[in-house]
Amino acid sequence: MECDPIEFVYKHQVVYISRHTWGAFAYFRVLRMDSPTVRRIEFPDDMHELFDFWTLCIPKDVVARYNFALALREHCNIFGLDTHSSMAGRIELFVQEAVRAFAITSSASSLLEQTWPDIAHRSTLFALTQWASIQRLFLDAALPLEQQLVDLRIDAVRRSLDEHHPKLAAIVEELRRPRQWPLMPLNDDVLAL
Repeated sequence: MECDPIEFVYKHQVVYISRHTWGAFAYFRVLRMDSPTVRRIEFPDDMHELFDFWTLCIPKDVVARYNFALALREHCNIFGLDTHSSMAGRIELFVQEAVRAFAITSSASSLLEQTWPDIAHRSTLFALTQWASIQRLFLDAALPLEQQLVDLRIDAVRRSLDEHHPKLAAIVEELRRPRQWPLMPLNDDVLAL
Protein backbone atom coordinates (compact mmCIF):
# COMPACT_ATOMS: atom_id res chain seq x y z
CA MET A 1 0.00 0.00 0.00
CA GLU A 2 1.31 3.39 -0.98
CA CYS A 3 1.68 5.92 1.87
CA ASP A 4 1.63 8.93 -0.48
CA PRO A 5 2.00 11.60 2.23
CA ILE A 6 1.13 15.25 1.90
CA GLU A 7 2.91 17.92 3.91
CA PHE A 8 0.40 20.07 5.80
CA VAL A 9 1.68 23.39 7.13
CA TYR A 10 0.28 25.84 9.65
CA LYS A 11 2.36 28.77 10.96
CA HIS A 12 5.74 27.14 10.32
CA GLN A 13 4.64 23.82 11.82
CA VAL A 14 4.70 20.86 9.50
CA VAL A 15 3.00 17.48 9.71
CA TYR A 16 3.14 14.69 7.13
CA ILE A 17 -0.20 12.96 6.70
CA SER A 18 -0.63 9.67 4.83
CA ARG A 19 -3.23 8.96 2.15
CA HIS A 20 -5.15 6.87 4.71
CA THR A 21 -5.85 10.05 6.69
CA TRP A 22 -6.07 12.81 4.07
CA GLY A 23 -8.01 10.46 1.78
CA ALA A 24 -10.97 10.68 4.19
CA PHE A 25 -11.57 14.23 2.90
CA ALA A 26 -13.09 14.83 -0.55
CA TYR A 27 -11.35 18.19 -0.91
CA PHE A 28 -7.87 16.67 -0.57
CA ARG A 29 -8.73 13.71 -2.83
CA VAL A 30 -10.01 16.03 -5.60
CA LEU A 31 -7.07 18.38 -5.19
CA ARG A 32 -4.68 15.44 -5.53
CA MET A 33 -6.53 14.03 -8.57
CA ASP A 34 -6.45 17.45 -10.29
CA SER A 35 -2.81 18.12 -9.35
CA PRO A 36 -0.96 14.84 -8.63
CA THR A 37 2.23 16.76 -7.88
CA VAL A 38 0.72 18.64 -4.92
CA ARG A 39 2.80 17.67 -1.90
CA ARG A 40 2.27 20.70 0.37
CA ILE A 41 -0.92 22.34 1.65
CA GLU A 42 -0.96 25.35 3.95
CA PHE A 43 -3.81 25.89 6.38
CA PRO A 44 -5.15 29.46 6.69
CA ASP A 45 -5.32 30.99 10.17
CA ASP A 46 -9.07 30.59 10.46
CA MET A 47 -9.10 26.86 9.61
CA HIS A 48 -6.33 25.44 11.76
CA GLU A 49 -8.44 23.13 13.93
CA LEU A 50 -7.99 20.11 11.65
CA PHE A 51 -4.21 20.64 11.65
CA ASP A 52 -4.26 21.02 15.45
CA PHE A 53 -6.34 17.85 15.78
CA TRP A 54 -3.80 15.92 13.71
CA THR A 55 -0.92 17.27 15.82
CA LEU A 56 -2.81 16.81 19.12
CA CYS A 57 -2.68 20.54 19.96
CA ILE A 58 -6.09 20.46 21.60
CA PRO A 59 -7.22 22.95 24.26
CA LYS A 60 -7.45 21.65 27.82
CA ASP A 61 -10.06 24.16 29.04
CA VAL A 62 -13.57 22.71 28.72
CA VAL A 63 -15.14 25.78 27.07
CA ALA A 64 -12.19 26.27 24.69
CA ARG A 65 -12.32 22.54 23.83
CA TYR A 66 -16.06 22.83 23.06
CA ASN A 67 -15.45 25.82 20.75
CA PHE A 68 -12.55 23.95 19.14
CA ALA A 69 -14.69 20.82 18.64
CA LEU A 70 -17.49 22.75 16.92
CA ALA A 71 -14.99 24.53 14.64
CA LEU A 72 -13.29 21.20 13.86
CA ARG A 73 -16.67 19.67 13.05
CA GLU A 74 -17.52 22.50 10.65
CA HIS A 75 -14.13 22.44 8.94
CA CYS A 76 -14.38 18.68 8.44
CA ASN A 77 -17.70 19.24 6.67
CA ILE A 78 -16.16 21.99 4.53
CA PHE A 79 -13.32 19.65 3.53
CA GLY A 80 -15.86 16.89 2.76
CA LEU A 81 -15.14 14.33 5.46
CA ASP A 82 -16.31 10.84 4.50
CA THR A 83 -18.68 10.13 7.39
CA HIS A 84 -18.04 6.38 7.08
CA SER A 85 -14.26 6.67 7.52
CA SER A 86 -12.26 5.90 10.64
CA MET A 87 -11.26 9.58 10.71
CA ALA A 88 -14.96 10.48 11.03
CA GLY A 89 -15.21 8.07 13.95
CA ARG A 90 -12.27 9.72 15.71
CA ILE A 91 -13.64 13.21 15.11
CA GLU A 92 -17.19 12.31 16.13
CA LEU A 93 -15.93 10.73 19.37
CA PHE A 94 -13.84 13.84 20.11
CA VAL A 95 -16.80 16.15 19.42
CA GLN A 96 -19.06 13.98 21.57
CA GLU A 97 -16.65 14.04 24.53
CA ALA A 98 -16.13 17.81 24.24
CA VAL A 99 -19.88 18.47 24.04
CA ARG A 100 -20.66 16.20 27.01
CA ALA A 101 -18.03 17.93 29.14
CA PHE A 102 -19.26 21.41 28.15
CA ALA A 103 -22.95 20.59 28.71
CA ILE A 104 -22.45 20.24 32.48
CA THR A 105 -20.58 23.52 32.92
CA SER A 106 -21.94 26.78 34.26
CA SER A 107 -21.20 28.28 30.81
CA ALA A 108 -23.72 25.92 29.20
CA SER A 109 -26.26 26.71 31.91
CA SER A 110 -25.72 30.43 31.39
CA LEU A 111 -26.35 30.09 27.64
CA LEU A 112 -29.63 28.31 28.27
CA GLU A 113 -30.68 30.70 31.04
CA GLN A 114 -30.09 33.75 28.79
CA THR A 115 -32.83 32.52 26.47
CA TRP A 116 -34.98 30.56 28.92
CA PRO A 117 -34.63 32.02 32.45
CA ASP A 118 -36.97 29.35 33.82
CA ILE A 119 -34.26 26.70 33.26
CA ALA A 120 -32.28 28.06 36.22
CA HIS A 121 -30.48 25.41 38.24
CA ARG A 122 -32.04 25.99 41.60
CA SER A 123 -30.48 23.13 43.51
CA THR A 124 -27.98 20.31 43.21
CA LEU A 125 -30.87 17.84 42.94
CA PHE A 126 -32.34 19.82 40.04
CA ALA A 127 -28.96 20.00 38.29
CA LEU A 128 -28.43 16.26 38.60
CA THR A 129 -31.87 15.39 37.24
CA GLN A 130 -31.54 17.81 34.31
CA TRP A 131 -27.95 16.87 33.44
CA ALA A 132 -28.91 14.11 30.99
CA SER A 133 -31.43 16.33 29.19
CA ILE A 134 -28.97 19.20 28.87
CA GLN A 135 -26.33 16.85 27.48
CA ARG A 136 -28.84 15.41 25.03
CA LEU A 137 -29.76 18.94 23.88
CA PHE A 138 -26.14 19.90 23.17
CA LEU A 139 -25.29 16.50 21.62
CA ASP A 140 -28.31 16.51 19.31
CA ALA A 141 -27.38 20.04 18.21
CA ALA A 142 -23.81 19.00 17.30
CA LEU A 143 -24.13 15.42 16.03
CA PRO A 144 -24.21 13.50 13.78
CA LEU A 145 -21.44 15.06 11.73
CA GLU A 146 -23.38 14.96 8.45
CA GLN A 147 -26.24 17.12 9.77
CA GLN A 148 -26.05 20.89 9.86
CA LEU A 149 -24.72 22.24 13.15
CA VAL A 150 -27.30 23.88 15.39
CA ASP A 151 -25.02 26.32 17.17
CA LEU A 152 -26.54 26.82 20.60
CA ARG A 153 -23.95 29.49 21.39
CA ILE A 154 -25.99 31.89 19.23
CA ASP A 155 -29.01 33.46 20.95
CA ALA A 156 -30.98 33.86 17.69
CA VAL A 157 -30.53 30.14 16.99
CA ARG A 158 -31.73 29.22 20.49
CA ARG A 159 -34.77 31.51 20.09
CA SER A 160 -35.75 29.92 16.76
CA LEU A 161 -35.61 26.26 17.84
CA ASP A 162 -39.43 25.94 17.77
CA GLU A 163 -39.50 27.02 14.15
CA HIS A 164 -36.45 25.24 12.75
CA HIS A 165 -35.51 22.37 15.11
CA PRO A 166 -38.58 20.78 16.74
CA LYS A 167 -36.60 17.87 18.23
CA LEU A 168 -34.35 20.28 20.13
CA ALA A 169 -37.32 22.47 21.06
CA ALA A 170 -38.97 19.42 22.67
CA ILE A 171 -35.90 18.87 24.87
CA VAL A 172 -35.96 22.53 25.91
CA GLU A 173 -39.66 22.26 26.79
CA GLU A 174 -38.86 19.22 28.92
CA LEU A 175 -36.19 21.25 30.72
CA ARG A 176 -38.56 24.19 31.24
CA ARG A 177 -41.35 22.07 32.69
CA PRO A 178 -41.69 22.64 36.45
CA ARG A 179 -40.76 19.60 38.50
CA GLN A 180 -42.67 18.29 41.45
CA TRP A 181 -40.39 16.32 43.70
CA PRO A 182 -42.11 13.52 45.56
CA LEU A 183 -41.63 13.64 49.27
CA MET A 184 -40.25 10.48 50.73
CA PRO A 185 -42.29 9.34 53.71
CA LEU A 186 -40.20 8.98 56.80
CA ASN A 187 -40.49 5.72 58.63
CA ASP A 188 -38.63 4.16 61.51
CA ASP A 189 -35.91 2.73 59.22
CA VAL A 190 -35.11 6.14 57.79
CA LEU A 191 -35.22 7.83 61.19
CA ALA A 192 -32.82 5.21 62.57
CA LEU A 193 -30.12 6.36 60.13
